[in-house]
Amino acid sequence: MPRKVRIAVASLVFCIAASVAGSWVSGGKTVFDGYLFDLGLAARAALFSAPSYQSDSPVAVIAVDPRSLEAPELKATPRALFAPHWAQLIKALSAANVKVVAFDILLPFSGNDFKDGYDKPFIRAVGENRERIVLGRSAATLPAQPLLAALRFGENNLGMLELKPERDGVYRVIPISLETVDGDWQPSLVGATLHNAGETSAPDKILLAPQEHLEAIPSYALIDVLRCAQDDPQQIERAFSGRVVFVGSVLPEEDRKLASGRFLPSRVAPAIEPSSACALDLLGASAPRSRTVPGVHLHAGAAEAVMTGRITTTMPLAWSVVITAVAGGAGAAVGILLMPWLAFAIVIVAGFLVWLAEMLLLEGLIWYPASPAIIALISSGVLVYSARYLVAERRSRRVQRAFGRYLAPAVVEQLAENWKQLKLGGVEREVTVMFADLSGFTALSTRLPAAELVELTNRYLALIVAEVDATGGYVDKFIGDEVMAMWGAPTDNSDHAYDALIAGMTIAGRIEQERAEAASQGEHGFGVKIGLYSGIAIIGNVGSEQRYNYTAVGKTVNVASRFESLSGIYHCSVVVGPTTAKAVADRITLREVDSVLVKGLDEPLTIYQPIARYGEETPEQARTTQQYRDALEHYRNRQFKTACEMWKQLSATDGPSSVMASRARDFLEKPPPSNWDGV
Repeated sequence: MPRKVRIAVASLVFCIAASVAGSWVSGGKTVFDGYLFDLGLAARAALFSAPSYQSDSPVAVIAVDPRSLEAPELKATPRALFAPHWAQLIKALSAANVKVVAFDILLPFSGNDFKDGYDKPFIRAVGENRERIVLGRSAATLPAQPLLAALRFGENNLGMLELKPERDGVYRVIPISLETVDGDWQPSLVGATLHNAGETSAPDKILLAPQEHLEAIPSYALIDVLRCAQDDPQQIERAFSGRVVFVGSVLPEEDRKLASGRFLPSRVAPAIEPSSACALDLLGASAPRSRTVPGVHLHAGAAEAVMTGRITTTMPLAWSVVITAVAGGAGAAVGILLMPWLAFAIVIVAGFLVWLAEMLLLEGLIWYPASPAIIALISSGVLVYSARYLVAERRSRRVQRAFGRYLAPAVVEQLAENWKQLKLGGVEREVTVMFADLSGFTALSTRLPAAELVELTNRYLALIVAEVDATGGYVDKFIGDEVMAMWGAPTDNSDHAYDALIAGMTIAGRIEQERAEAASQGEHGFGVKIGLYSGIAIIGNVGSEQRYNYTAVGKTVNVASRFESLSGIYHCSVVVGPTTAKAVADRITLREVDSVLVKGLDEPLTIYQPIARYGEETPEQARTTQQYRDALEHYRNRQFKTACEMWKQLSATDGPSSVMASRARDFLEKPPPSNWDGV
């Protein structure tokens, strides 16, 4: 068999095997599938006529909307004191013979604390209709005790309100049960609601695959329902009889979720003229220009899917793997047989057809995650076409692989001098390792669009990288919003501890300045947590024969990583270990913070906080450092009261002092054992 044919066959077999392995290991999904799924829902809605929620939906929503809150009947009452209105609502819906009334509202406050007997009508209404009432709770917070008593503490009368988005921040799955802070599993709001409605066919997790915008579910303003409850109860019965009703906020500024139906067109309801008369007008989208929907409509959409039997299931993994294998083989065949431009066109068209199949299967209530097959199709074509020129470009590809494995200029220079260094293994070197983590990333990830979050993160990471480069350090890797860097390798640096600490102090200062400037302009910013440790590490190529990573491993790296988390515990930006402190003690003013036992080590370590370069510390810094040192001595001598008082004097402006004051106060109340050594 000619060599060219052997290479082609081997490439084909390899691409099919790699496609199978990749699809199986990834579970048949990748990070792109959520976006493709959302687009598929929008395409399905455009191509197929969807059944209208408003004509036959077994679910309805009663919305706490701006018009209701501005109505004369409700305007003067804080929402925490809506108990009389909730009582009126439950009575009216019960008389209308609804199946279940579920509150997507947390009610931990009892109006009885405000006025004796204030909640009595509400509690009575809940108790009399408890078989059809579900109140919202969180993982840590329950409704007010009188309400629990009225429900007789029924497990299926409470529903967990928390929902967890996918990795891209989009809500696509609604669980039937959730875990509390105590580790117990309790029904979610949807789970409890469906149970009380007599629905037993719900899966453990409900995939949100709406055929219309979620706010097309029949939704009515709270004030309209309350008025009709008084003036025309028959309208209430016509609107809600036999339905499951969710009550929740649709205010534009609270509890908005980015859901899988984000690309579906929303319904704009006609303007409703202010009136005090009974009129149950259907509401449209609460924020038509937004891709978000109120959280209550996620619960309502999940319940609607189960009660109508329109439950979308995910294609079995085995079928997904088979399709991905076929796509990988097809991509390889195209790369082997056709010219680049034609191969590219065919692969793009084929990838579109695979996604089109995903969209068509959604109409049959089956979700096929198409991205593994699309990725296999494209990557196999590119890979195999490249392999056709492997022999002719062997030497050139060797250089390309070298540059692909190394990014640091110093490493690339060493490799250019001797490419035989491209082998696994390493040497012991004394280095200083730094871990720098942007604090506040998780909180911002739920509040900022993905593109804006990435741009902001990259700006702050650039500040860290600039200081590492400026002091002769080497950025080893990025771990999400965290940077690992080292000094002393790959280039020699006898003063690596000092350079690393100067970099860490400068990074902390620059990021604090950047965050302050952002806050003054009403923009978002990050803080930073930095851990530094000096010692022996193994430096070199780690990985496999196919892919290397030039990095450091060993105890020094592990301890530096632990120190980064310690900076958050002690509320100071930079924490260094004893080896680093010893190396810079004659040039940097340091403060001993505490002695800690780091996970993975048998002996405790003393941790330090850098204050300033010698001669640059302010009188206030010098005074704080000395008083902290004195307090720490009292603390280790078990004089906790004195230590607590001294640290409390500093705690308003000094993070470590506030932490240690709290710890000393705890030891006053519950002293440590007699063999306590201050660690």
